[in-house]
Amino acid sequence: MSIVNKRYEHITLILKYWNQGDYSLALGTIKMMNDPSVIMDVFSTTFSEGRCIDSISLENVLNILPLSLILVESKYDPYIQVGIHTIQNLLGTFGEVSMRK
Repeated sequence: MSIVNKRYEHITLILKYWNQGDYSLALGTIKMMNDPSVIMDVFSTTFSEGRCIDSISLENVLNILPLSLILVESKYDPYIQVGIHTIQNLLGTFGEVSMRK
């Protein structure tokens, strides 16, 4: 139960920053927590499904990609799938932009 409560507290904090529109702080908080479960919880309901991508900047993509790689390198198939889908959606949206720079 303590693990679930901890994850809930982490997600609540991230959601607070996200709802305030401070995506950089939300992503920085995820990175600081260094918890693949939290990354999975957030990314599986957002970037992996193609949601919220239009609200982030190219700078935020640079923060999301390393977090996605943590999921891809996991031993759990659902984590790997979410990581791959997140990267695919980001590249689909920002790939052409990043190629120009």
